[in-house]
Amino acid sequence: MRVRYEEHAIILNGATLNPARPTLETNERTMHIVIADQLPSSAVELLRTVPGGTIDARSGRSAEDLARDLAGADALVVRSATKVTAALMSAAPRLRAVARAGTGVDNVYVTAATELGVVVMNAP
Repeated sequence: MRVRYEEHAIILNGATLNPARPTLETNERTMHIVIADQLPSSAVELLRTVPGGTIDARSGRSAEDLARDLAGADALVVRSATKVTAALMSAAPRLRAVARAGTGVDNVYVTAATELGVVVMNAP
């Protein structure tokens, strides 16, 4: 997964998110995104605009259920409720990004993510 930041846009694996034009455009393989915590419906709907992409947005899962659901995931989006552990990330061989919707990344085991090649980011 490639992440590139440009003025007024974020490029994630070929998908472009431009806040001025709230849609995602992609010309590469689409991705499976798991959203583990409650997000505003507008954020989930924006992610659903990725052509051919899949979004699994369910909060309140057990750690075991989340690990199972991450097996084919490319990205994980969390807020503060989900603790992103080494075991959780290891259960997701395709995982390339963990996005924390909020301030800080204190609920993400960043050292393990780095060792696994997973990019960790936050959006306060």
